[in-house]
Amino acid sequence: MQIKFECEHCGQHMTVEESAAGQAYACPNCRKEVEVPRRGGHLRRPAEEPAPPPPQPPRRVVEEAPPPPTLQPVVRPKAPVSVPVIEPEVYPVTIVDINMKFGSMVRFMIKWVLASIPACLVVMLILALVGALFWLLFLVLAGGVFSLMK
Repeated sequence: MQIKFECEHCGQHMTVEESAAGQAYACPNCRKEVEVPRRGGHLRRPAEEPAPPPPQPPRRVVEEAPPPPTLQPVVRPKAPVSVPVIEPEVYPVTIVDINMKFGSMVRFMIKWVLASIPACLVVMLILALVGALFWLLFLVLAGGVFSLMK
């Protein structure tokens, strides 16, 4: 069976086993020592002071762990910072010759030129189409203007 009672200091409702009657416990809310009333006892202690409880065997005291330390920002004085100036070094650049025979070089350049001809033709075709569209637009607009002038 369980005993229900309230803390005499803060009014916190507590429930304990009947075997704990007459023993002192720490209130989970205010941490003050509260005596568990005997069965049929009052839910709240009367205002006058009752007779002292019988001597109790020593109880193990559980201490509350200290709160974890809070992290504080470290404020360091601002000191002038000297940044070393690094002078750019001059490195010699050496172009290594491509080891290619003259005939191979000529063939390579001719292939490169021949490969660019289709690209040039495509660009010329696009420019011709755009020019033709502008010419037709001009004729339509100018034709309308010329017909009004007659």
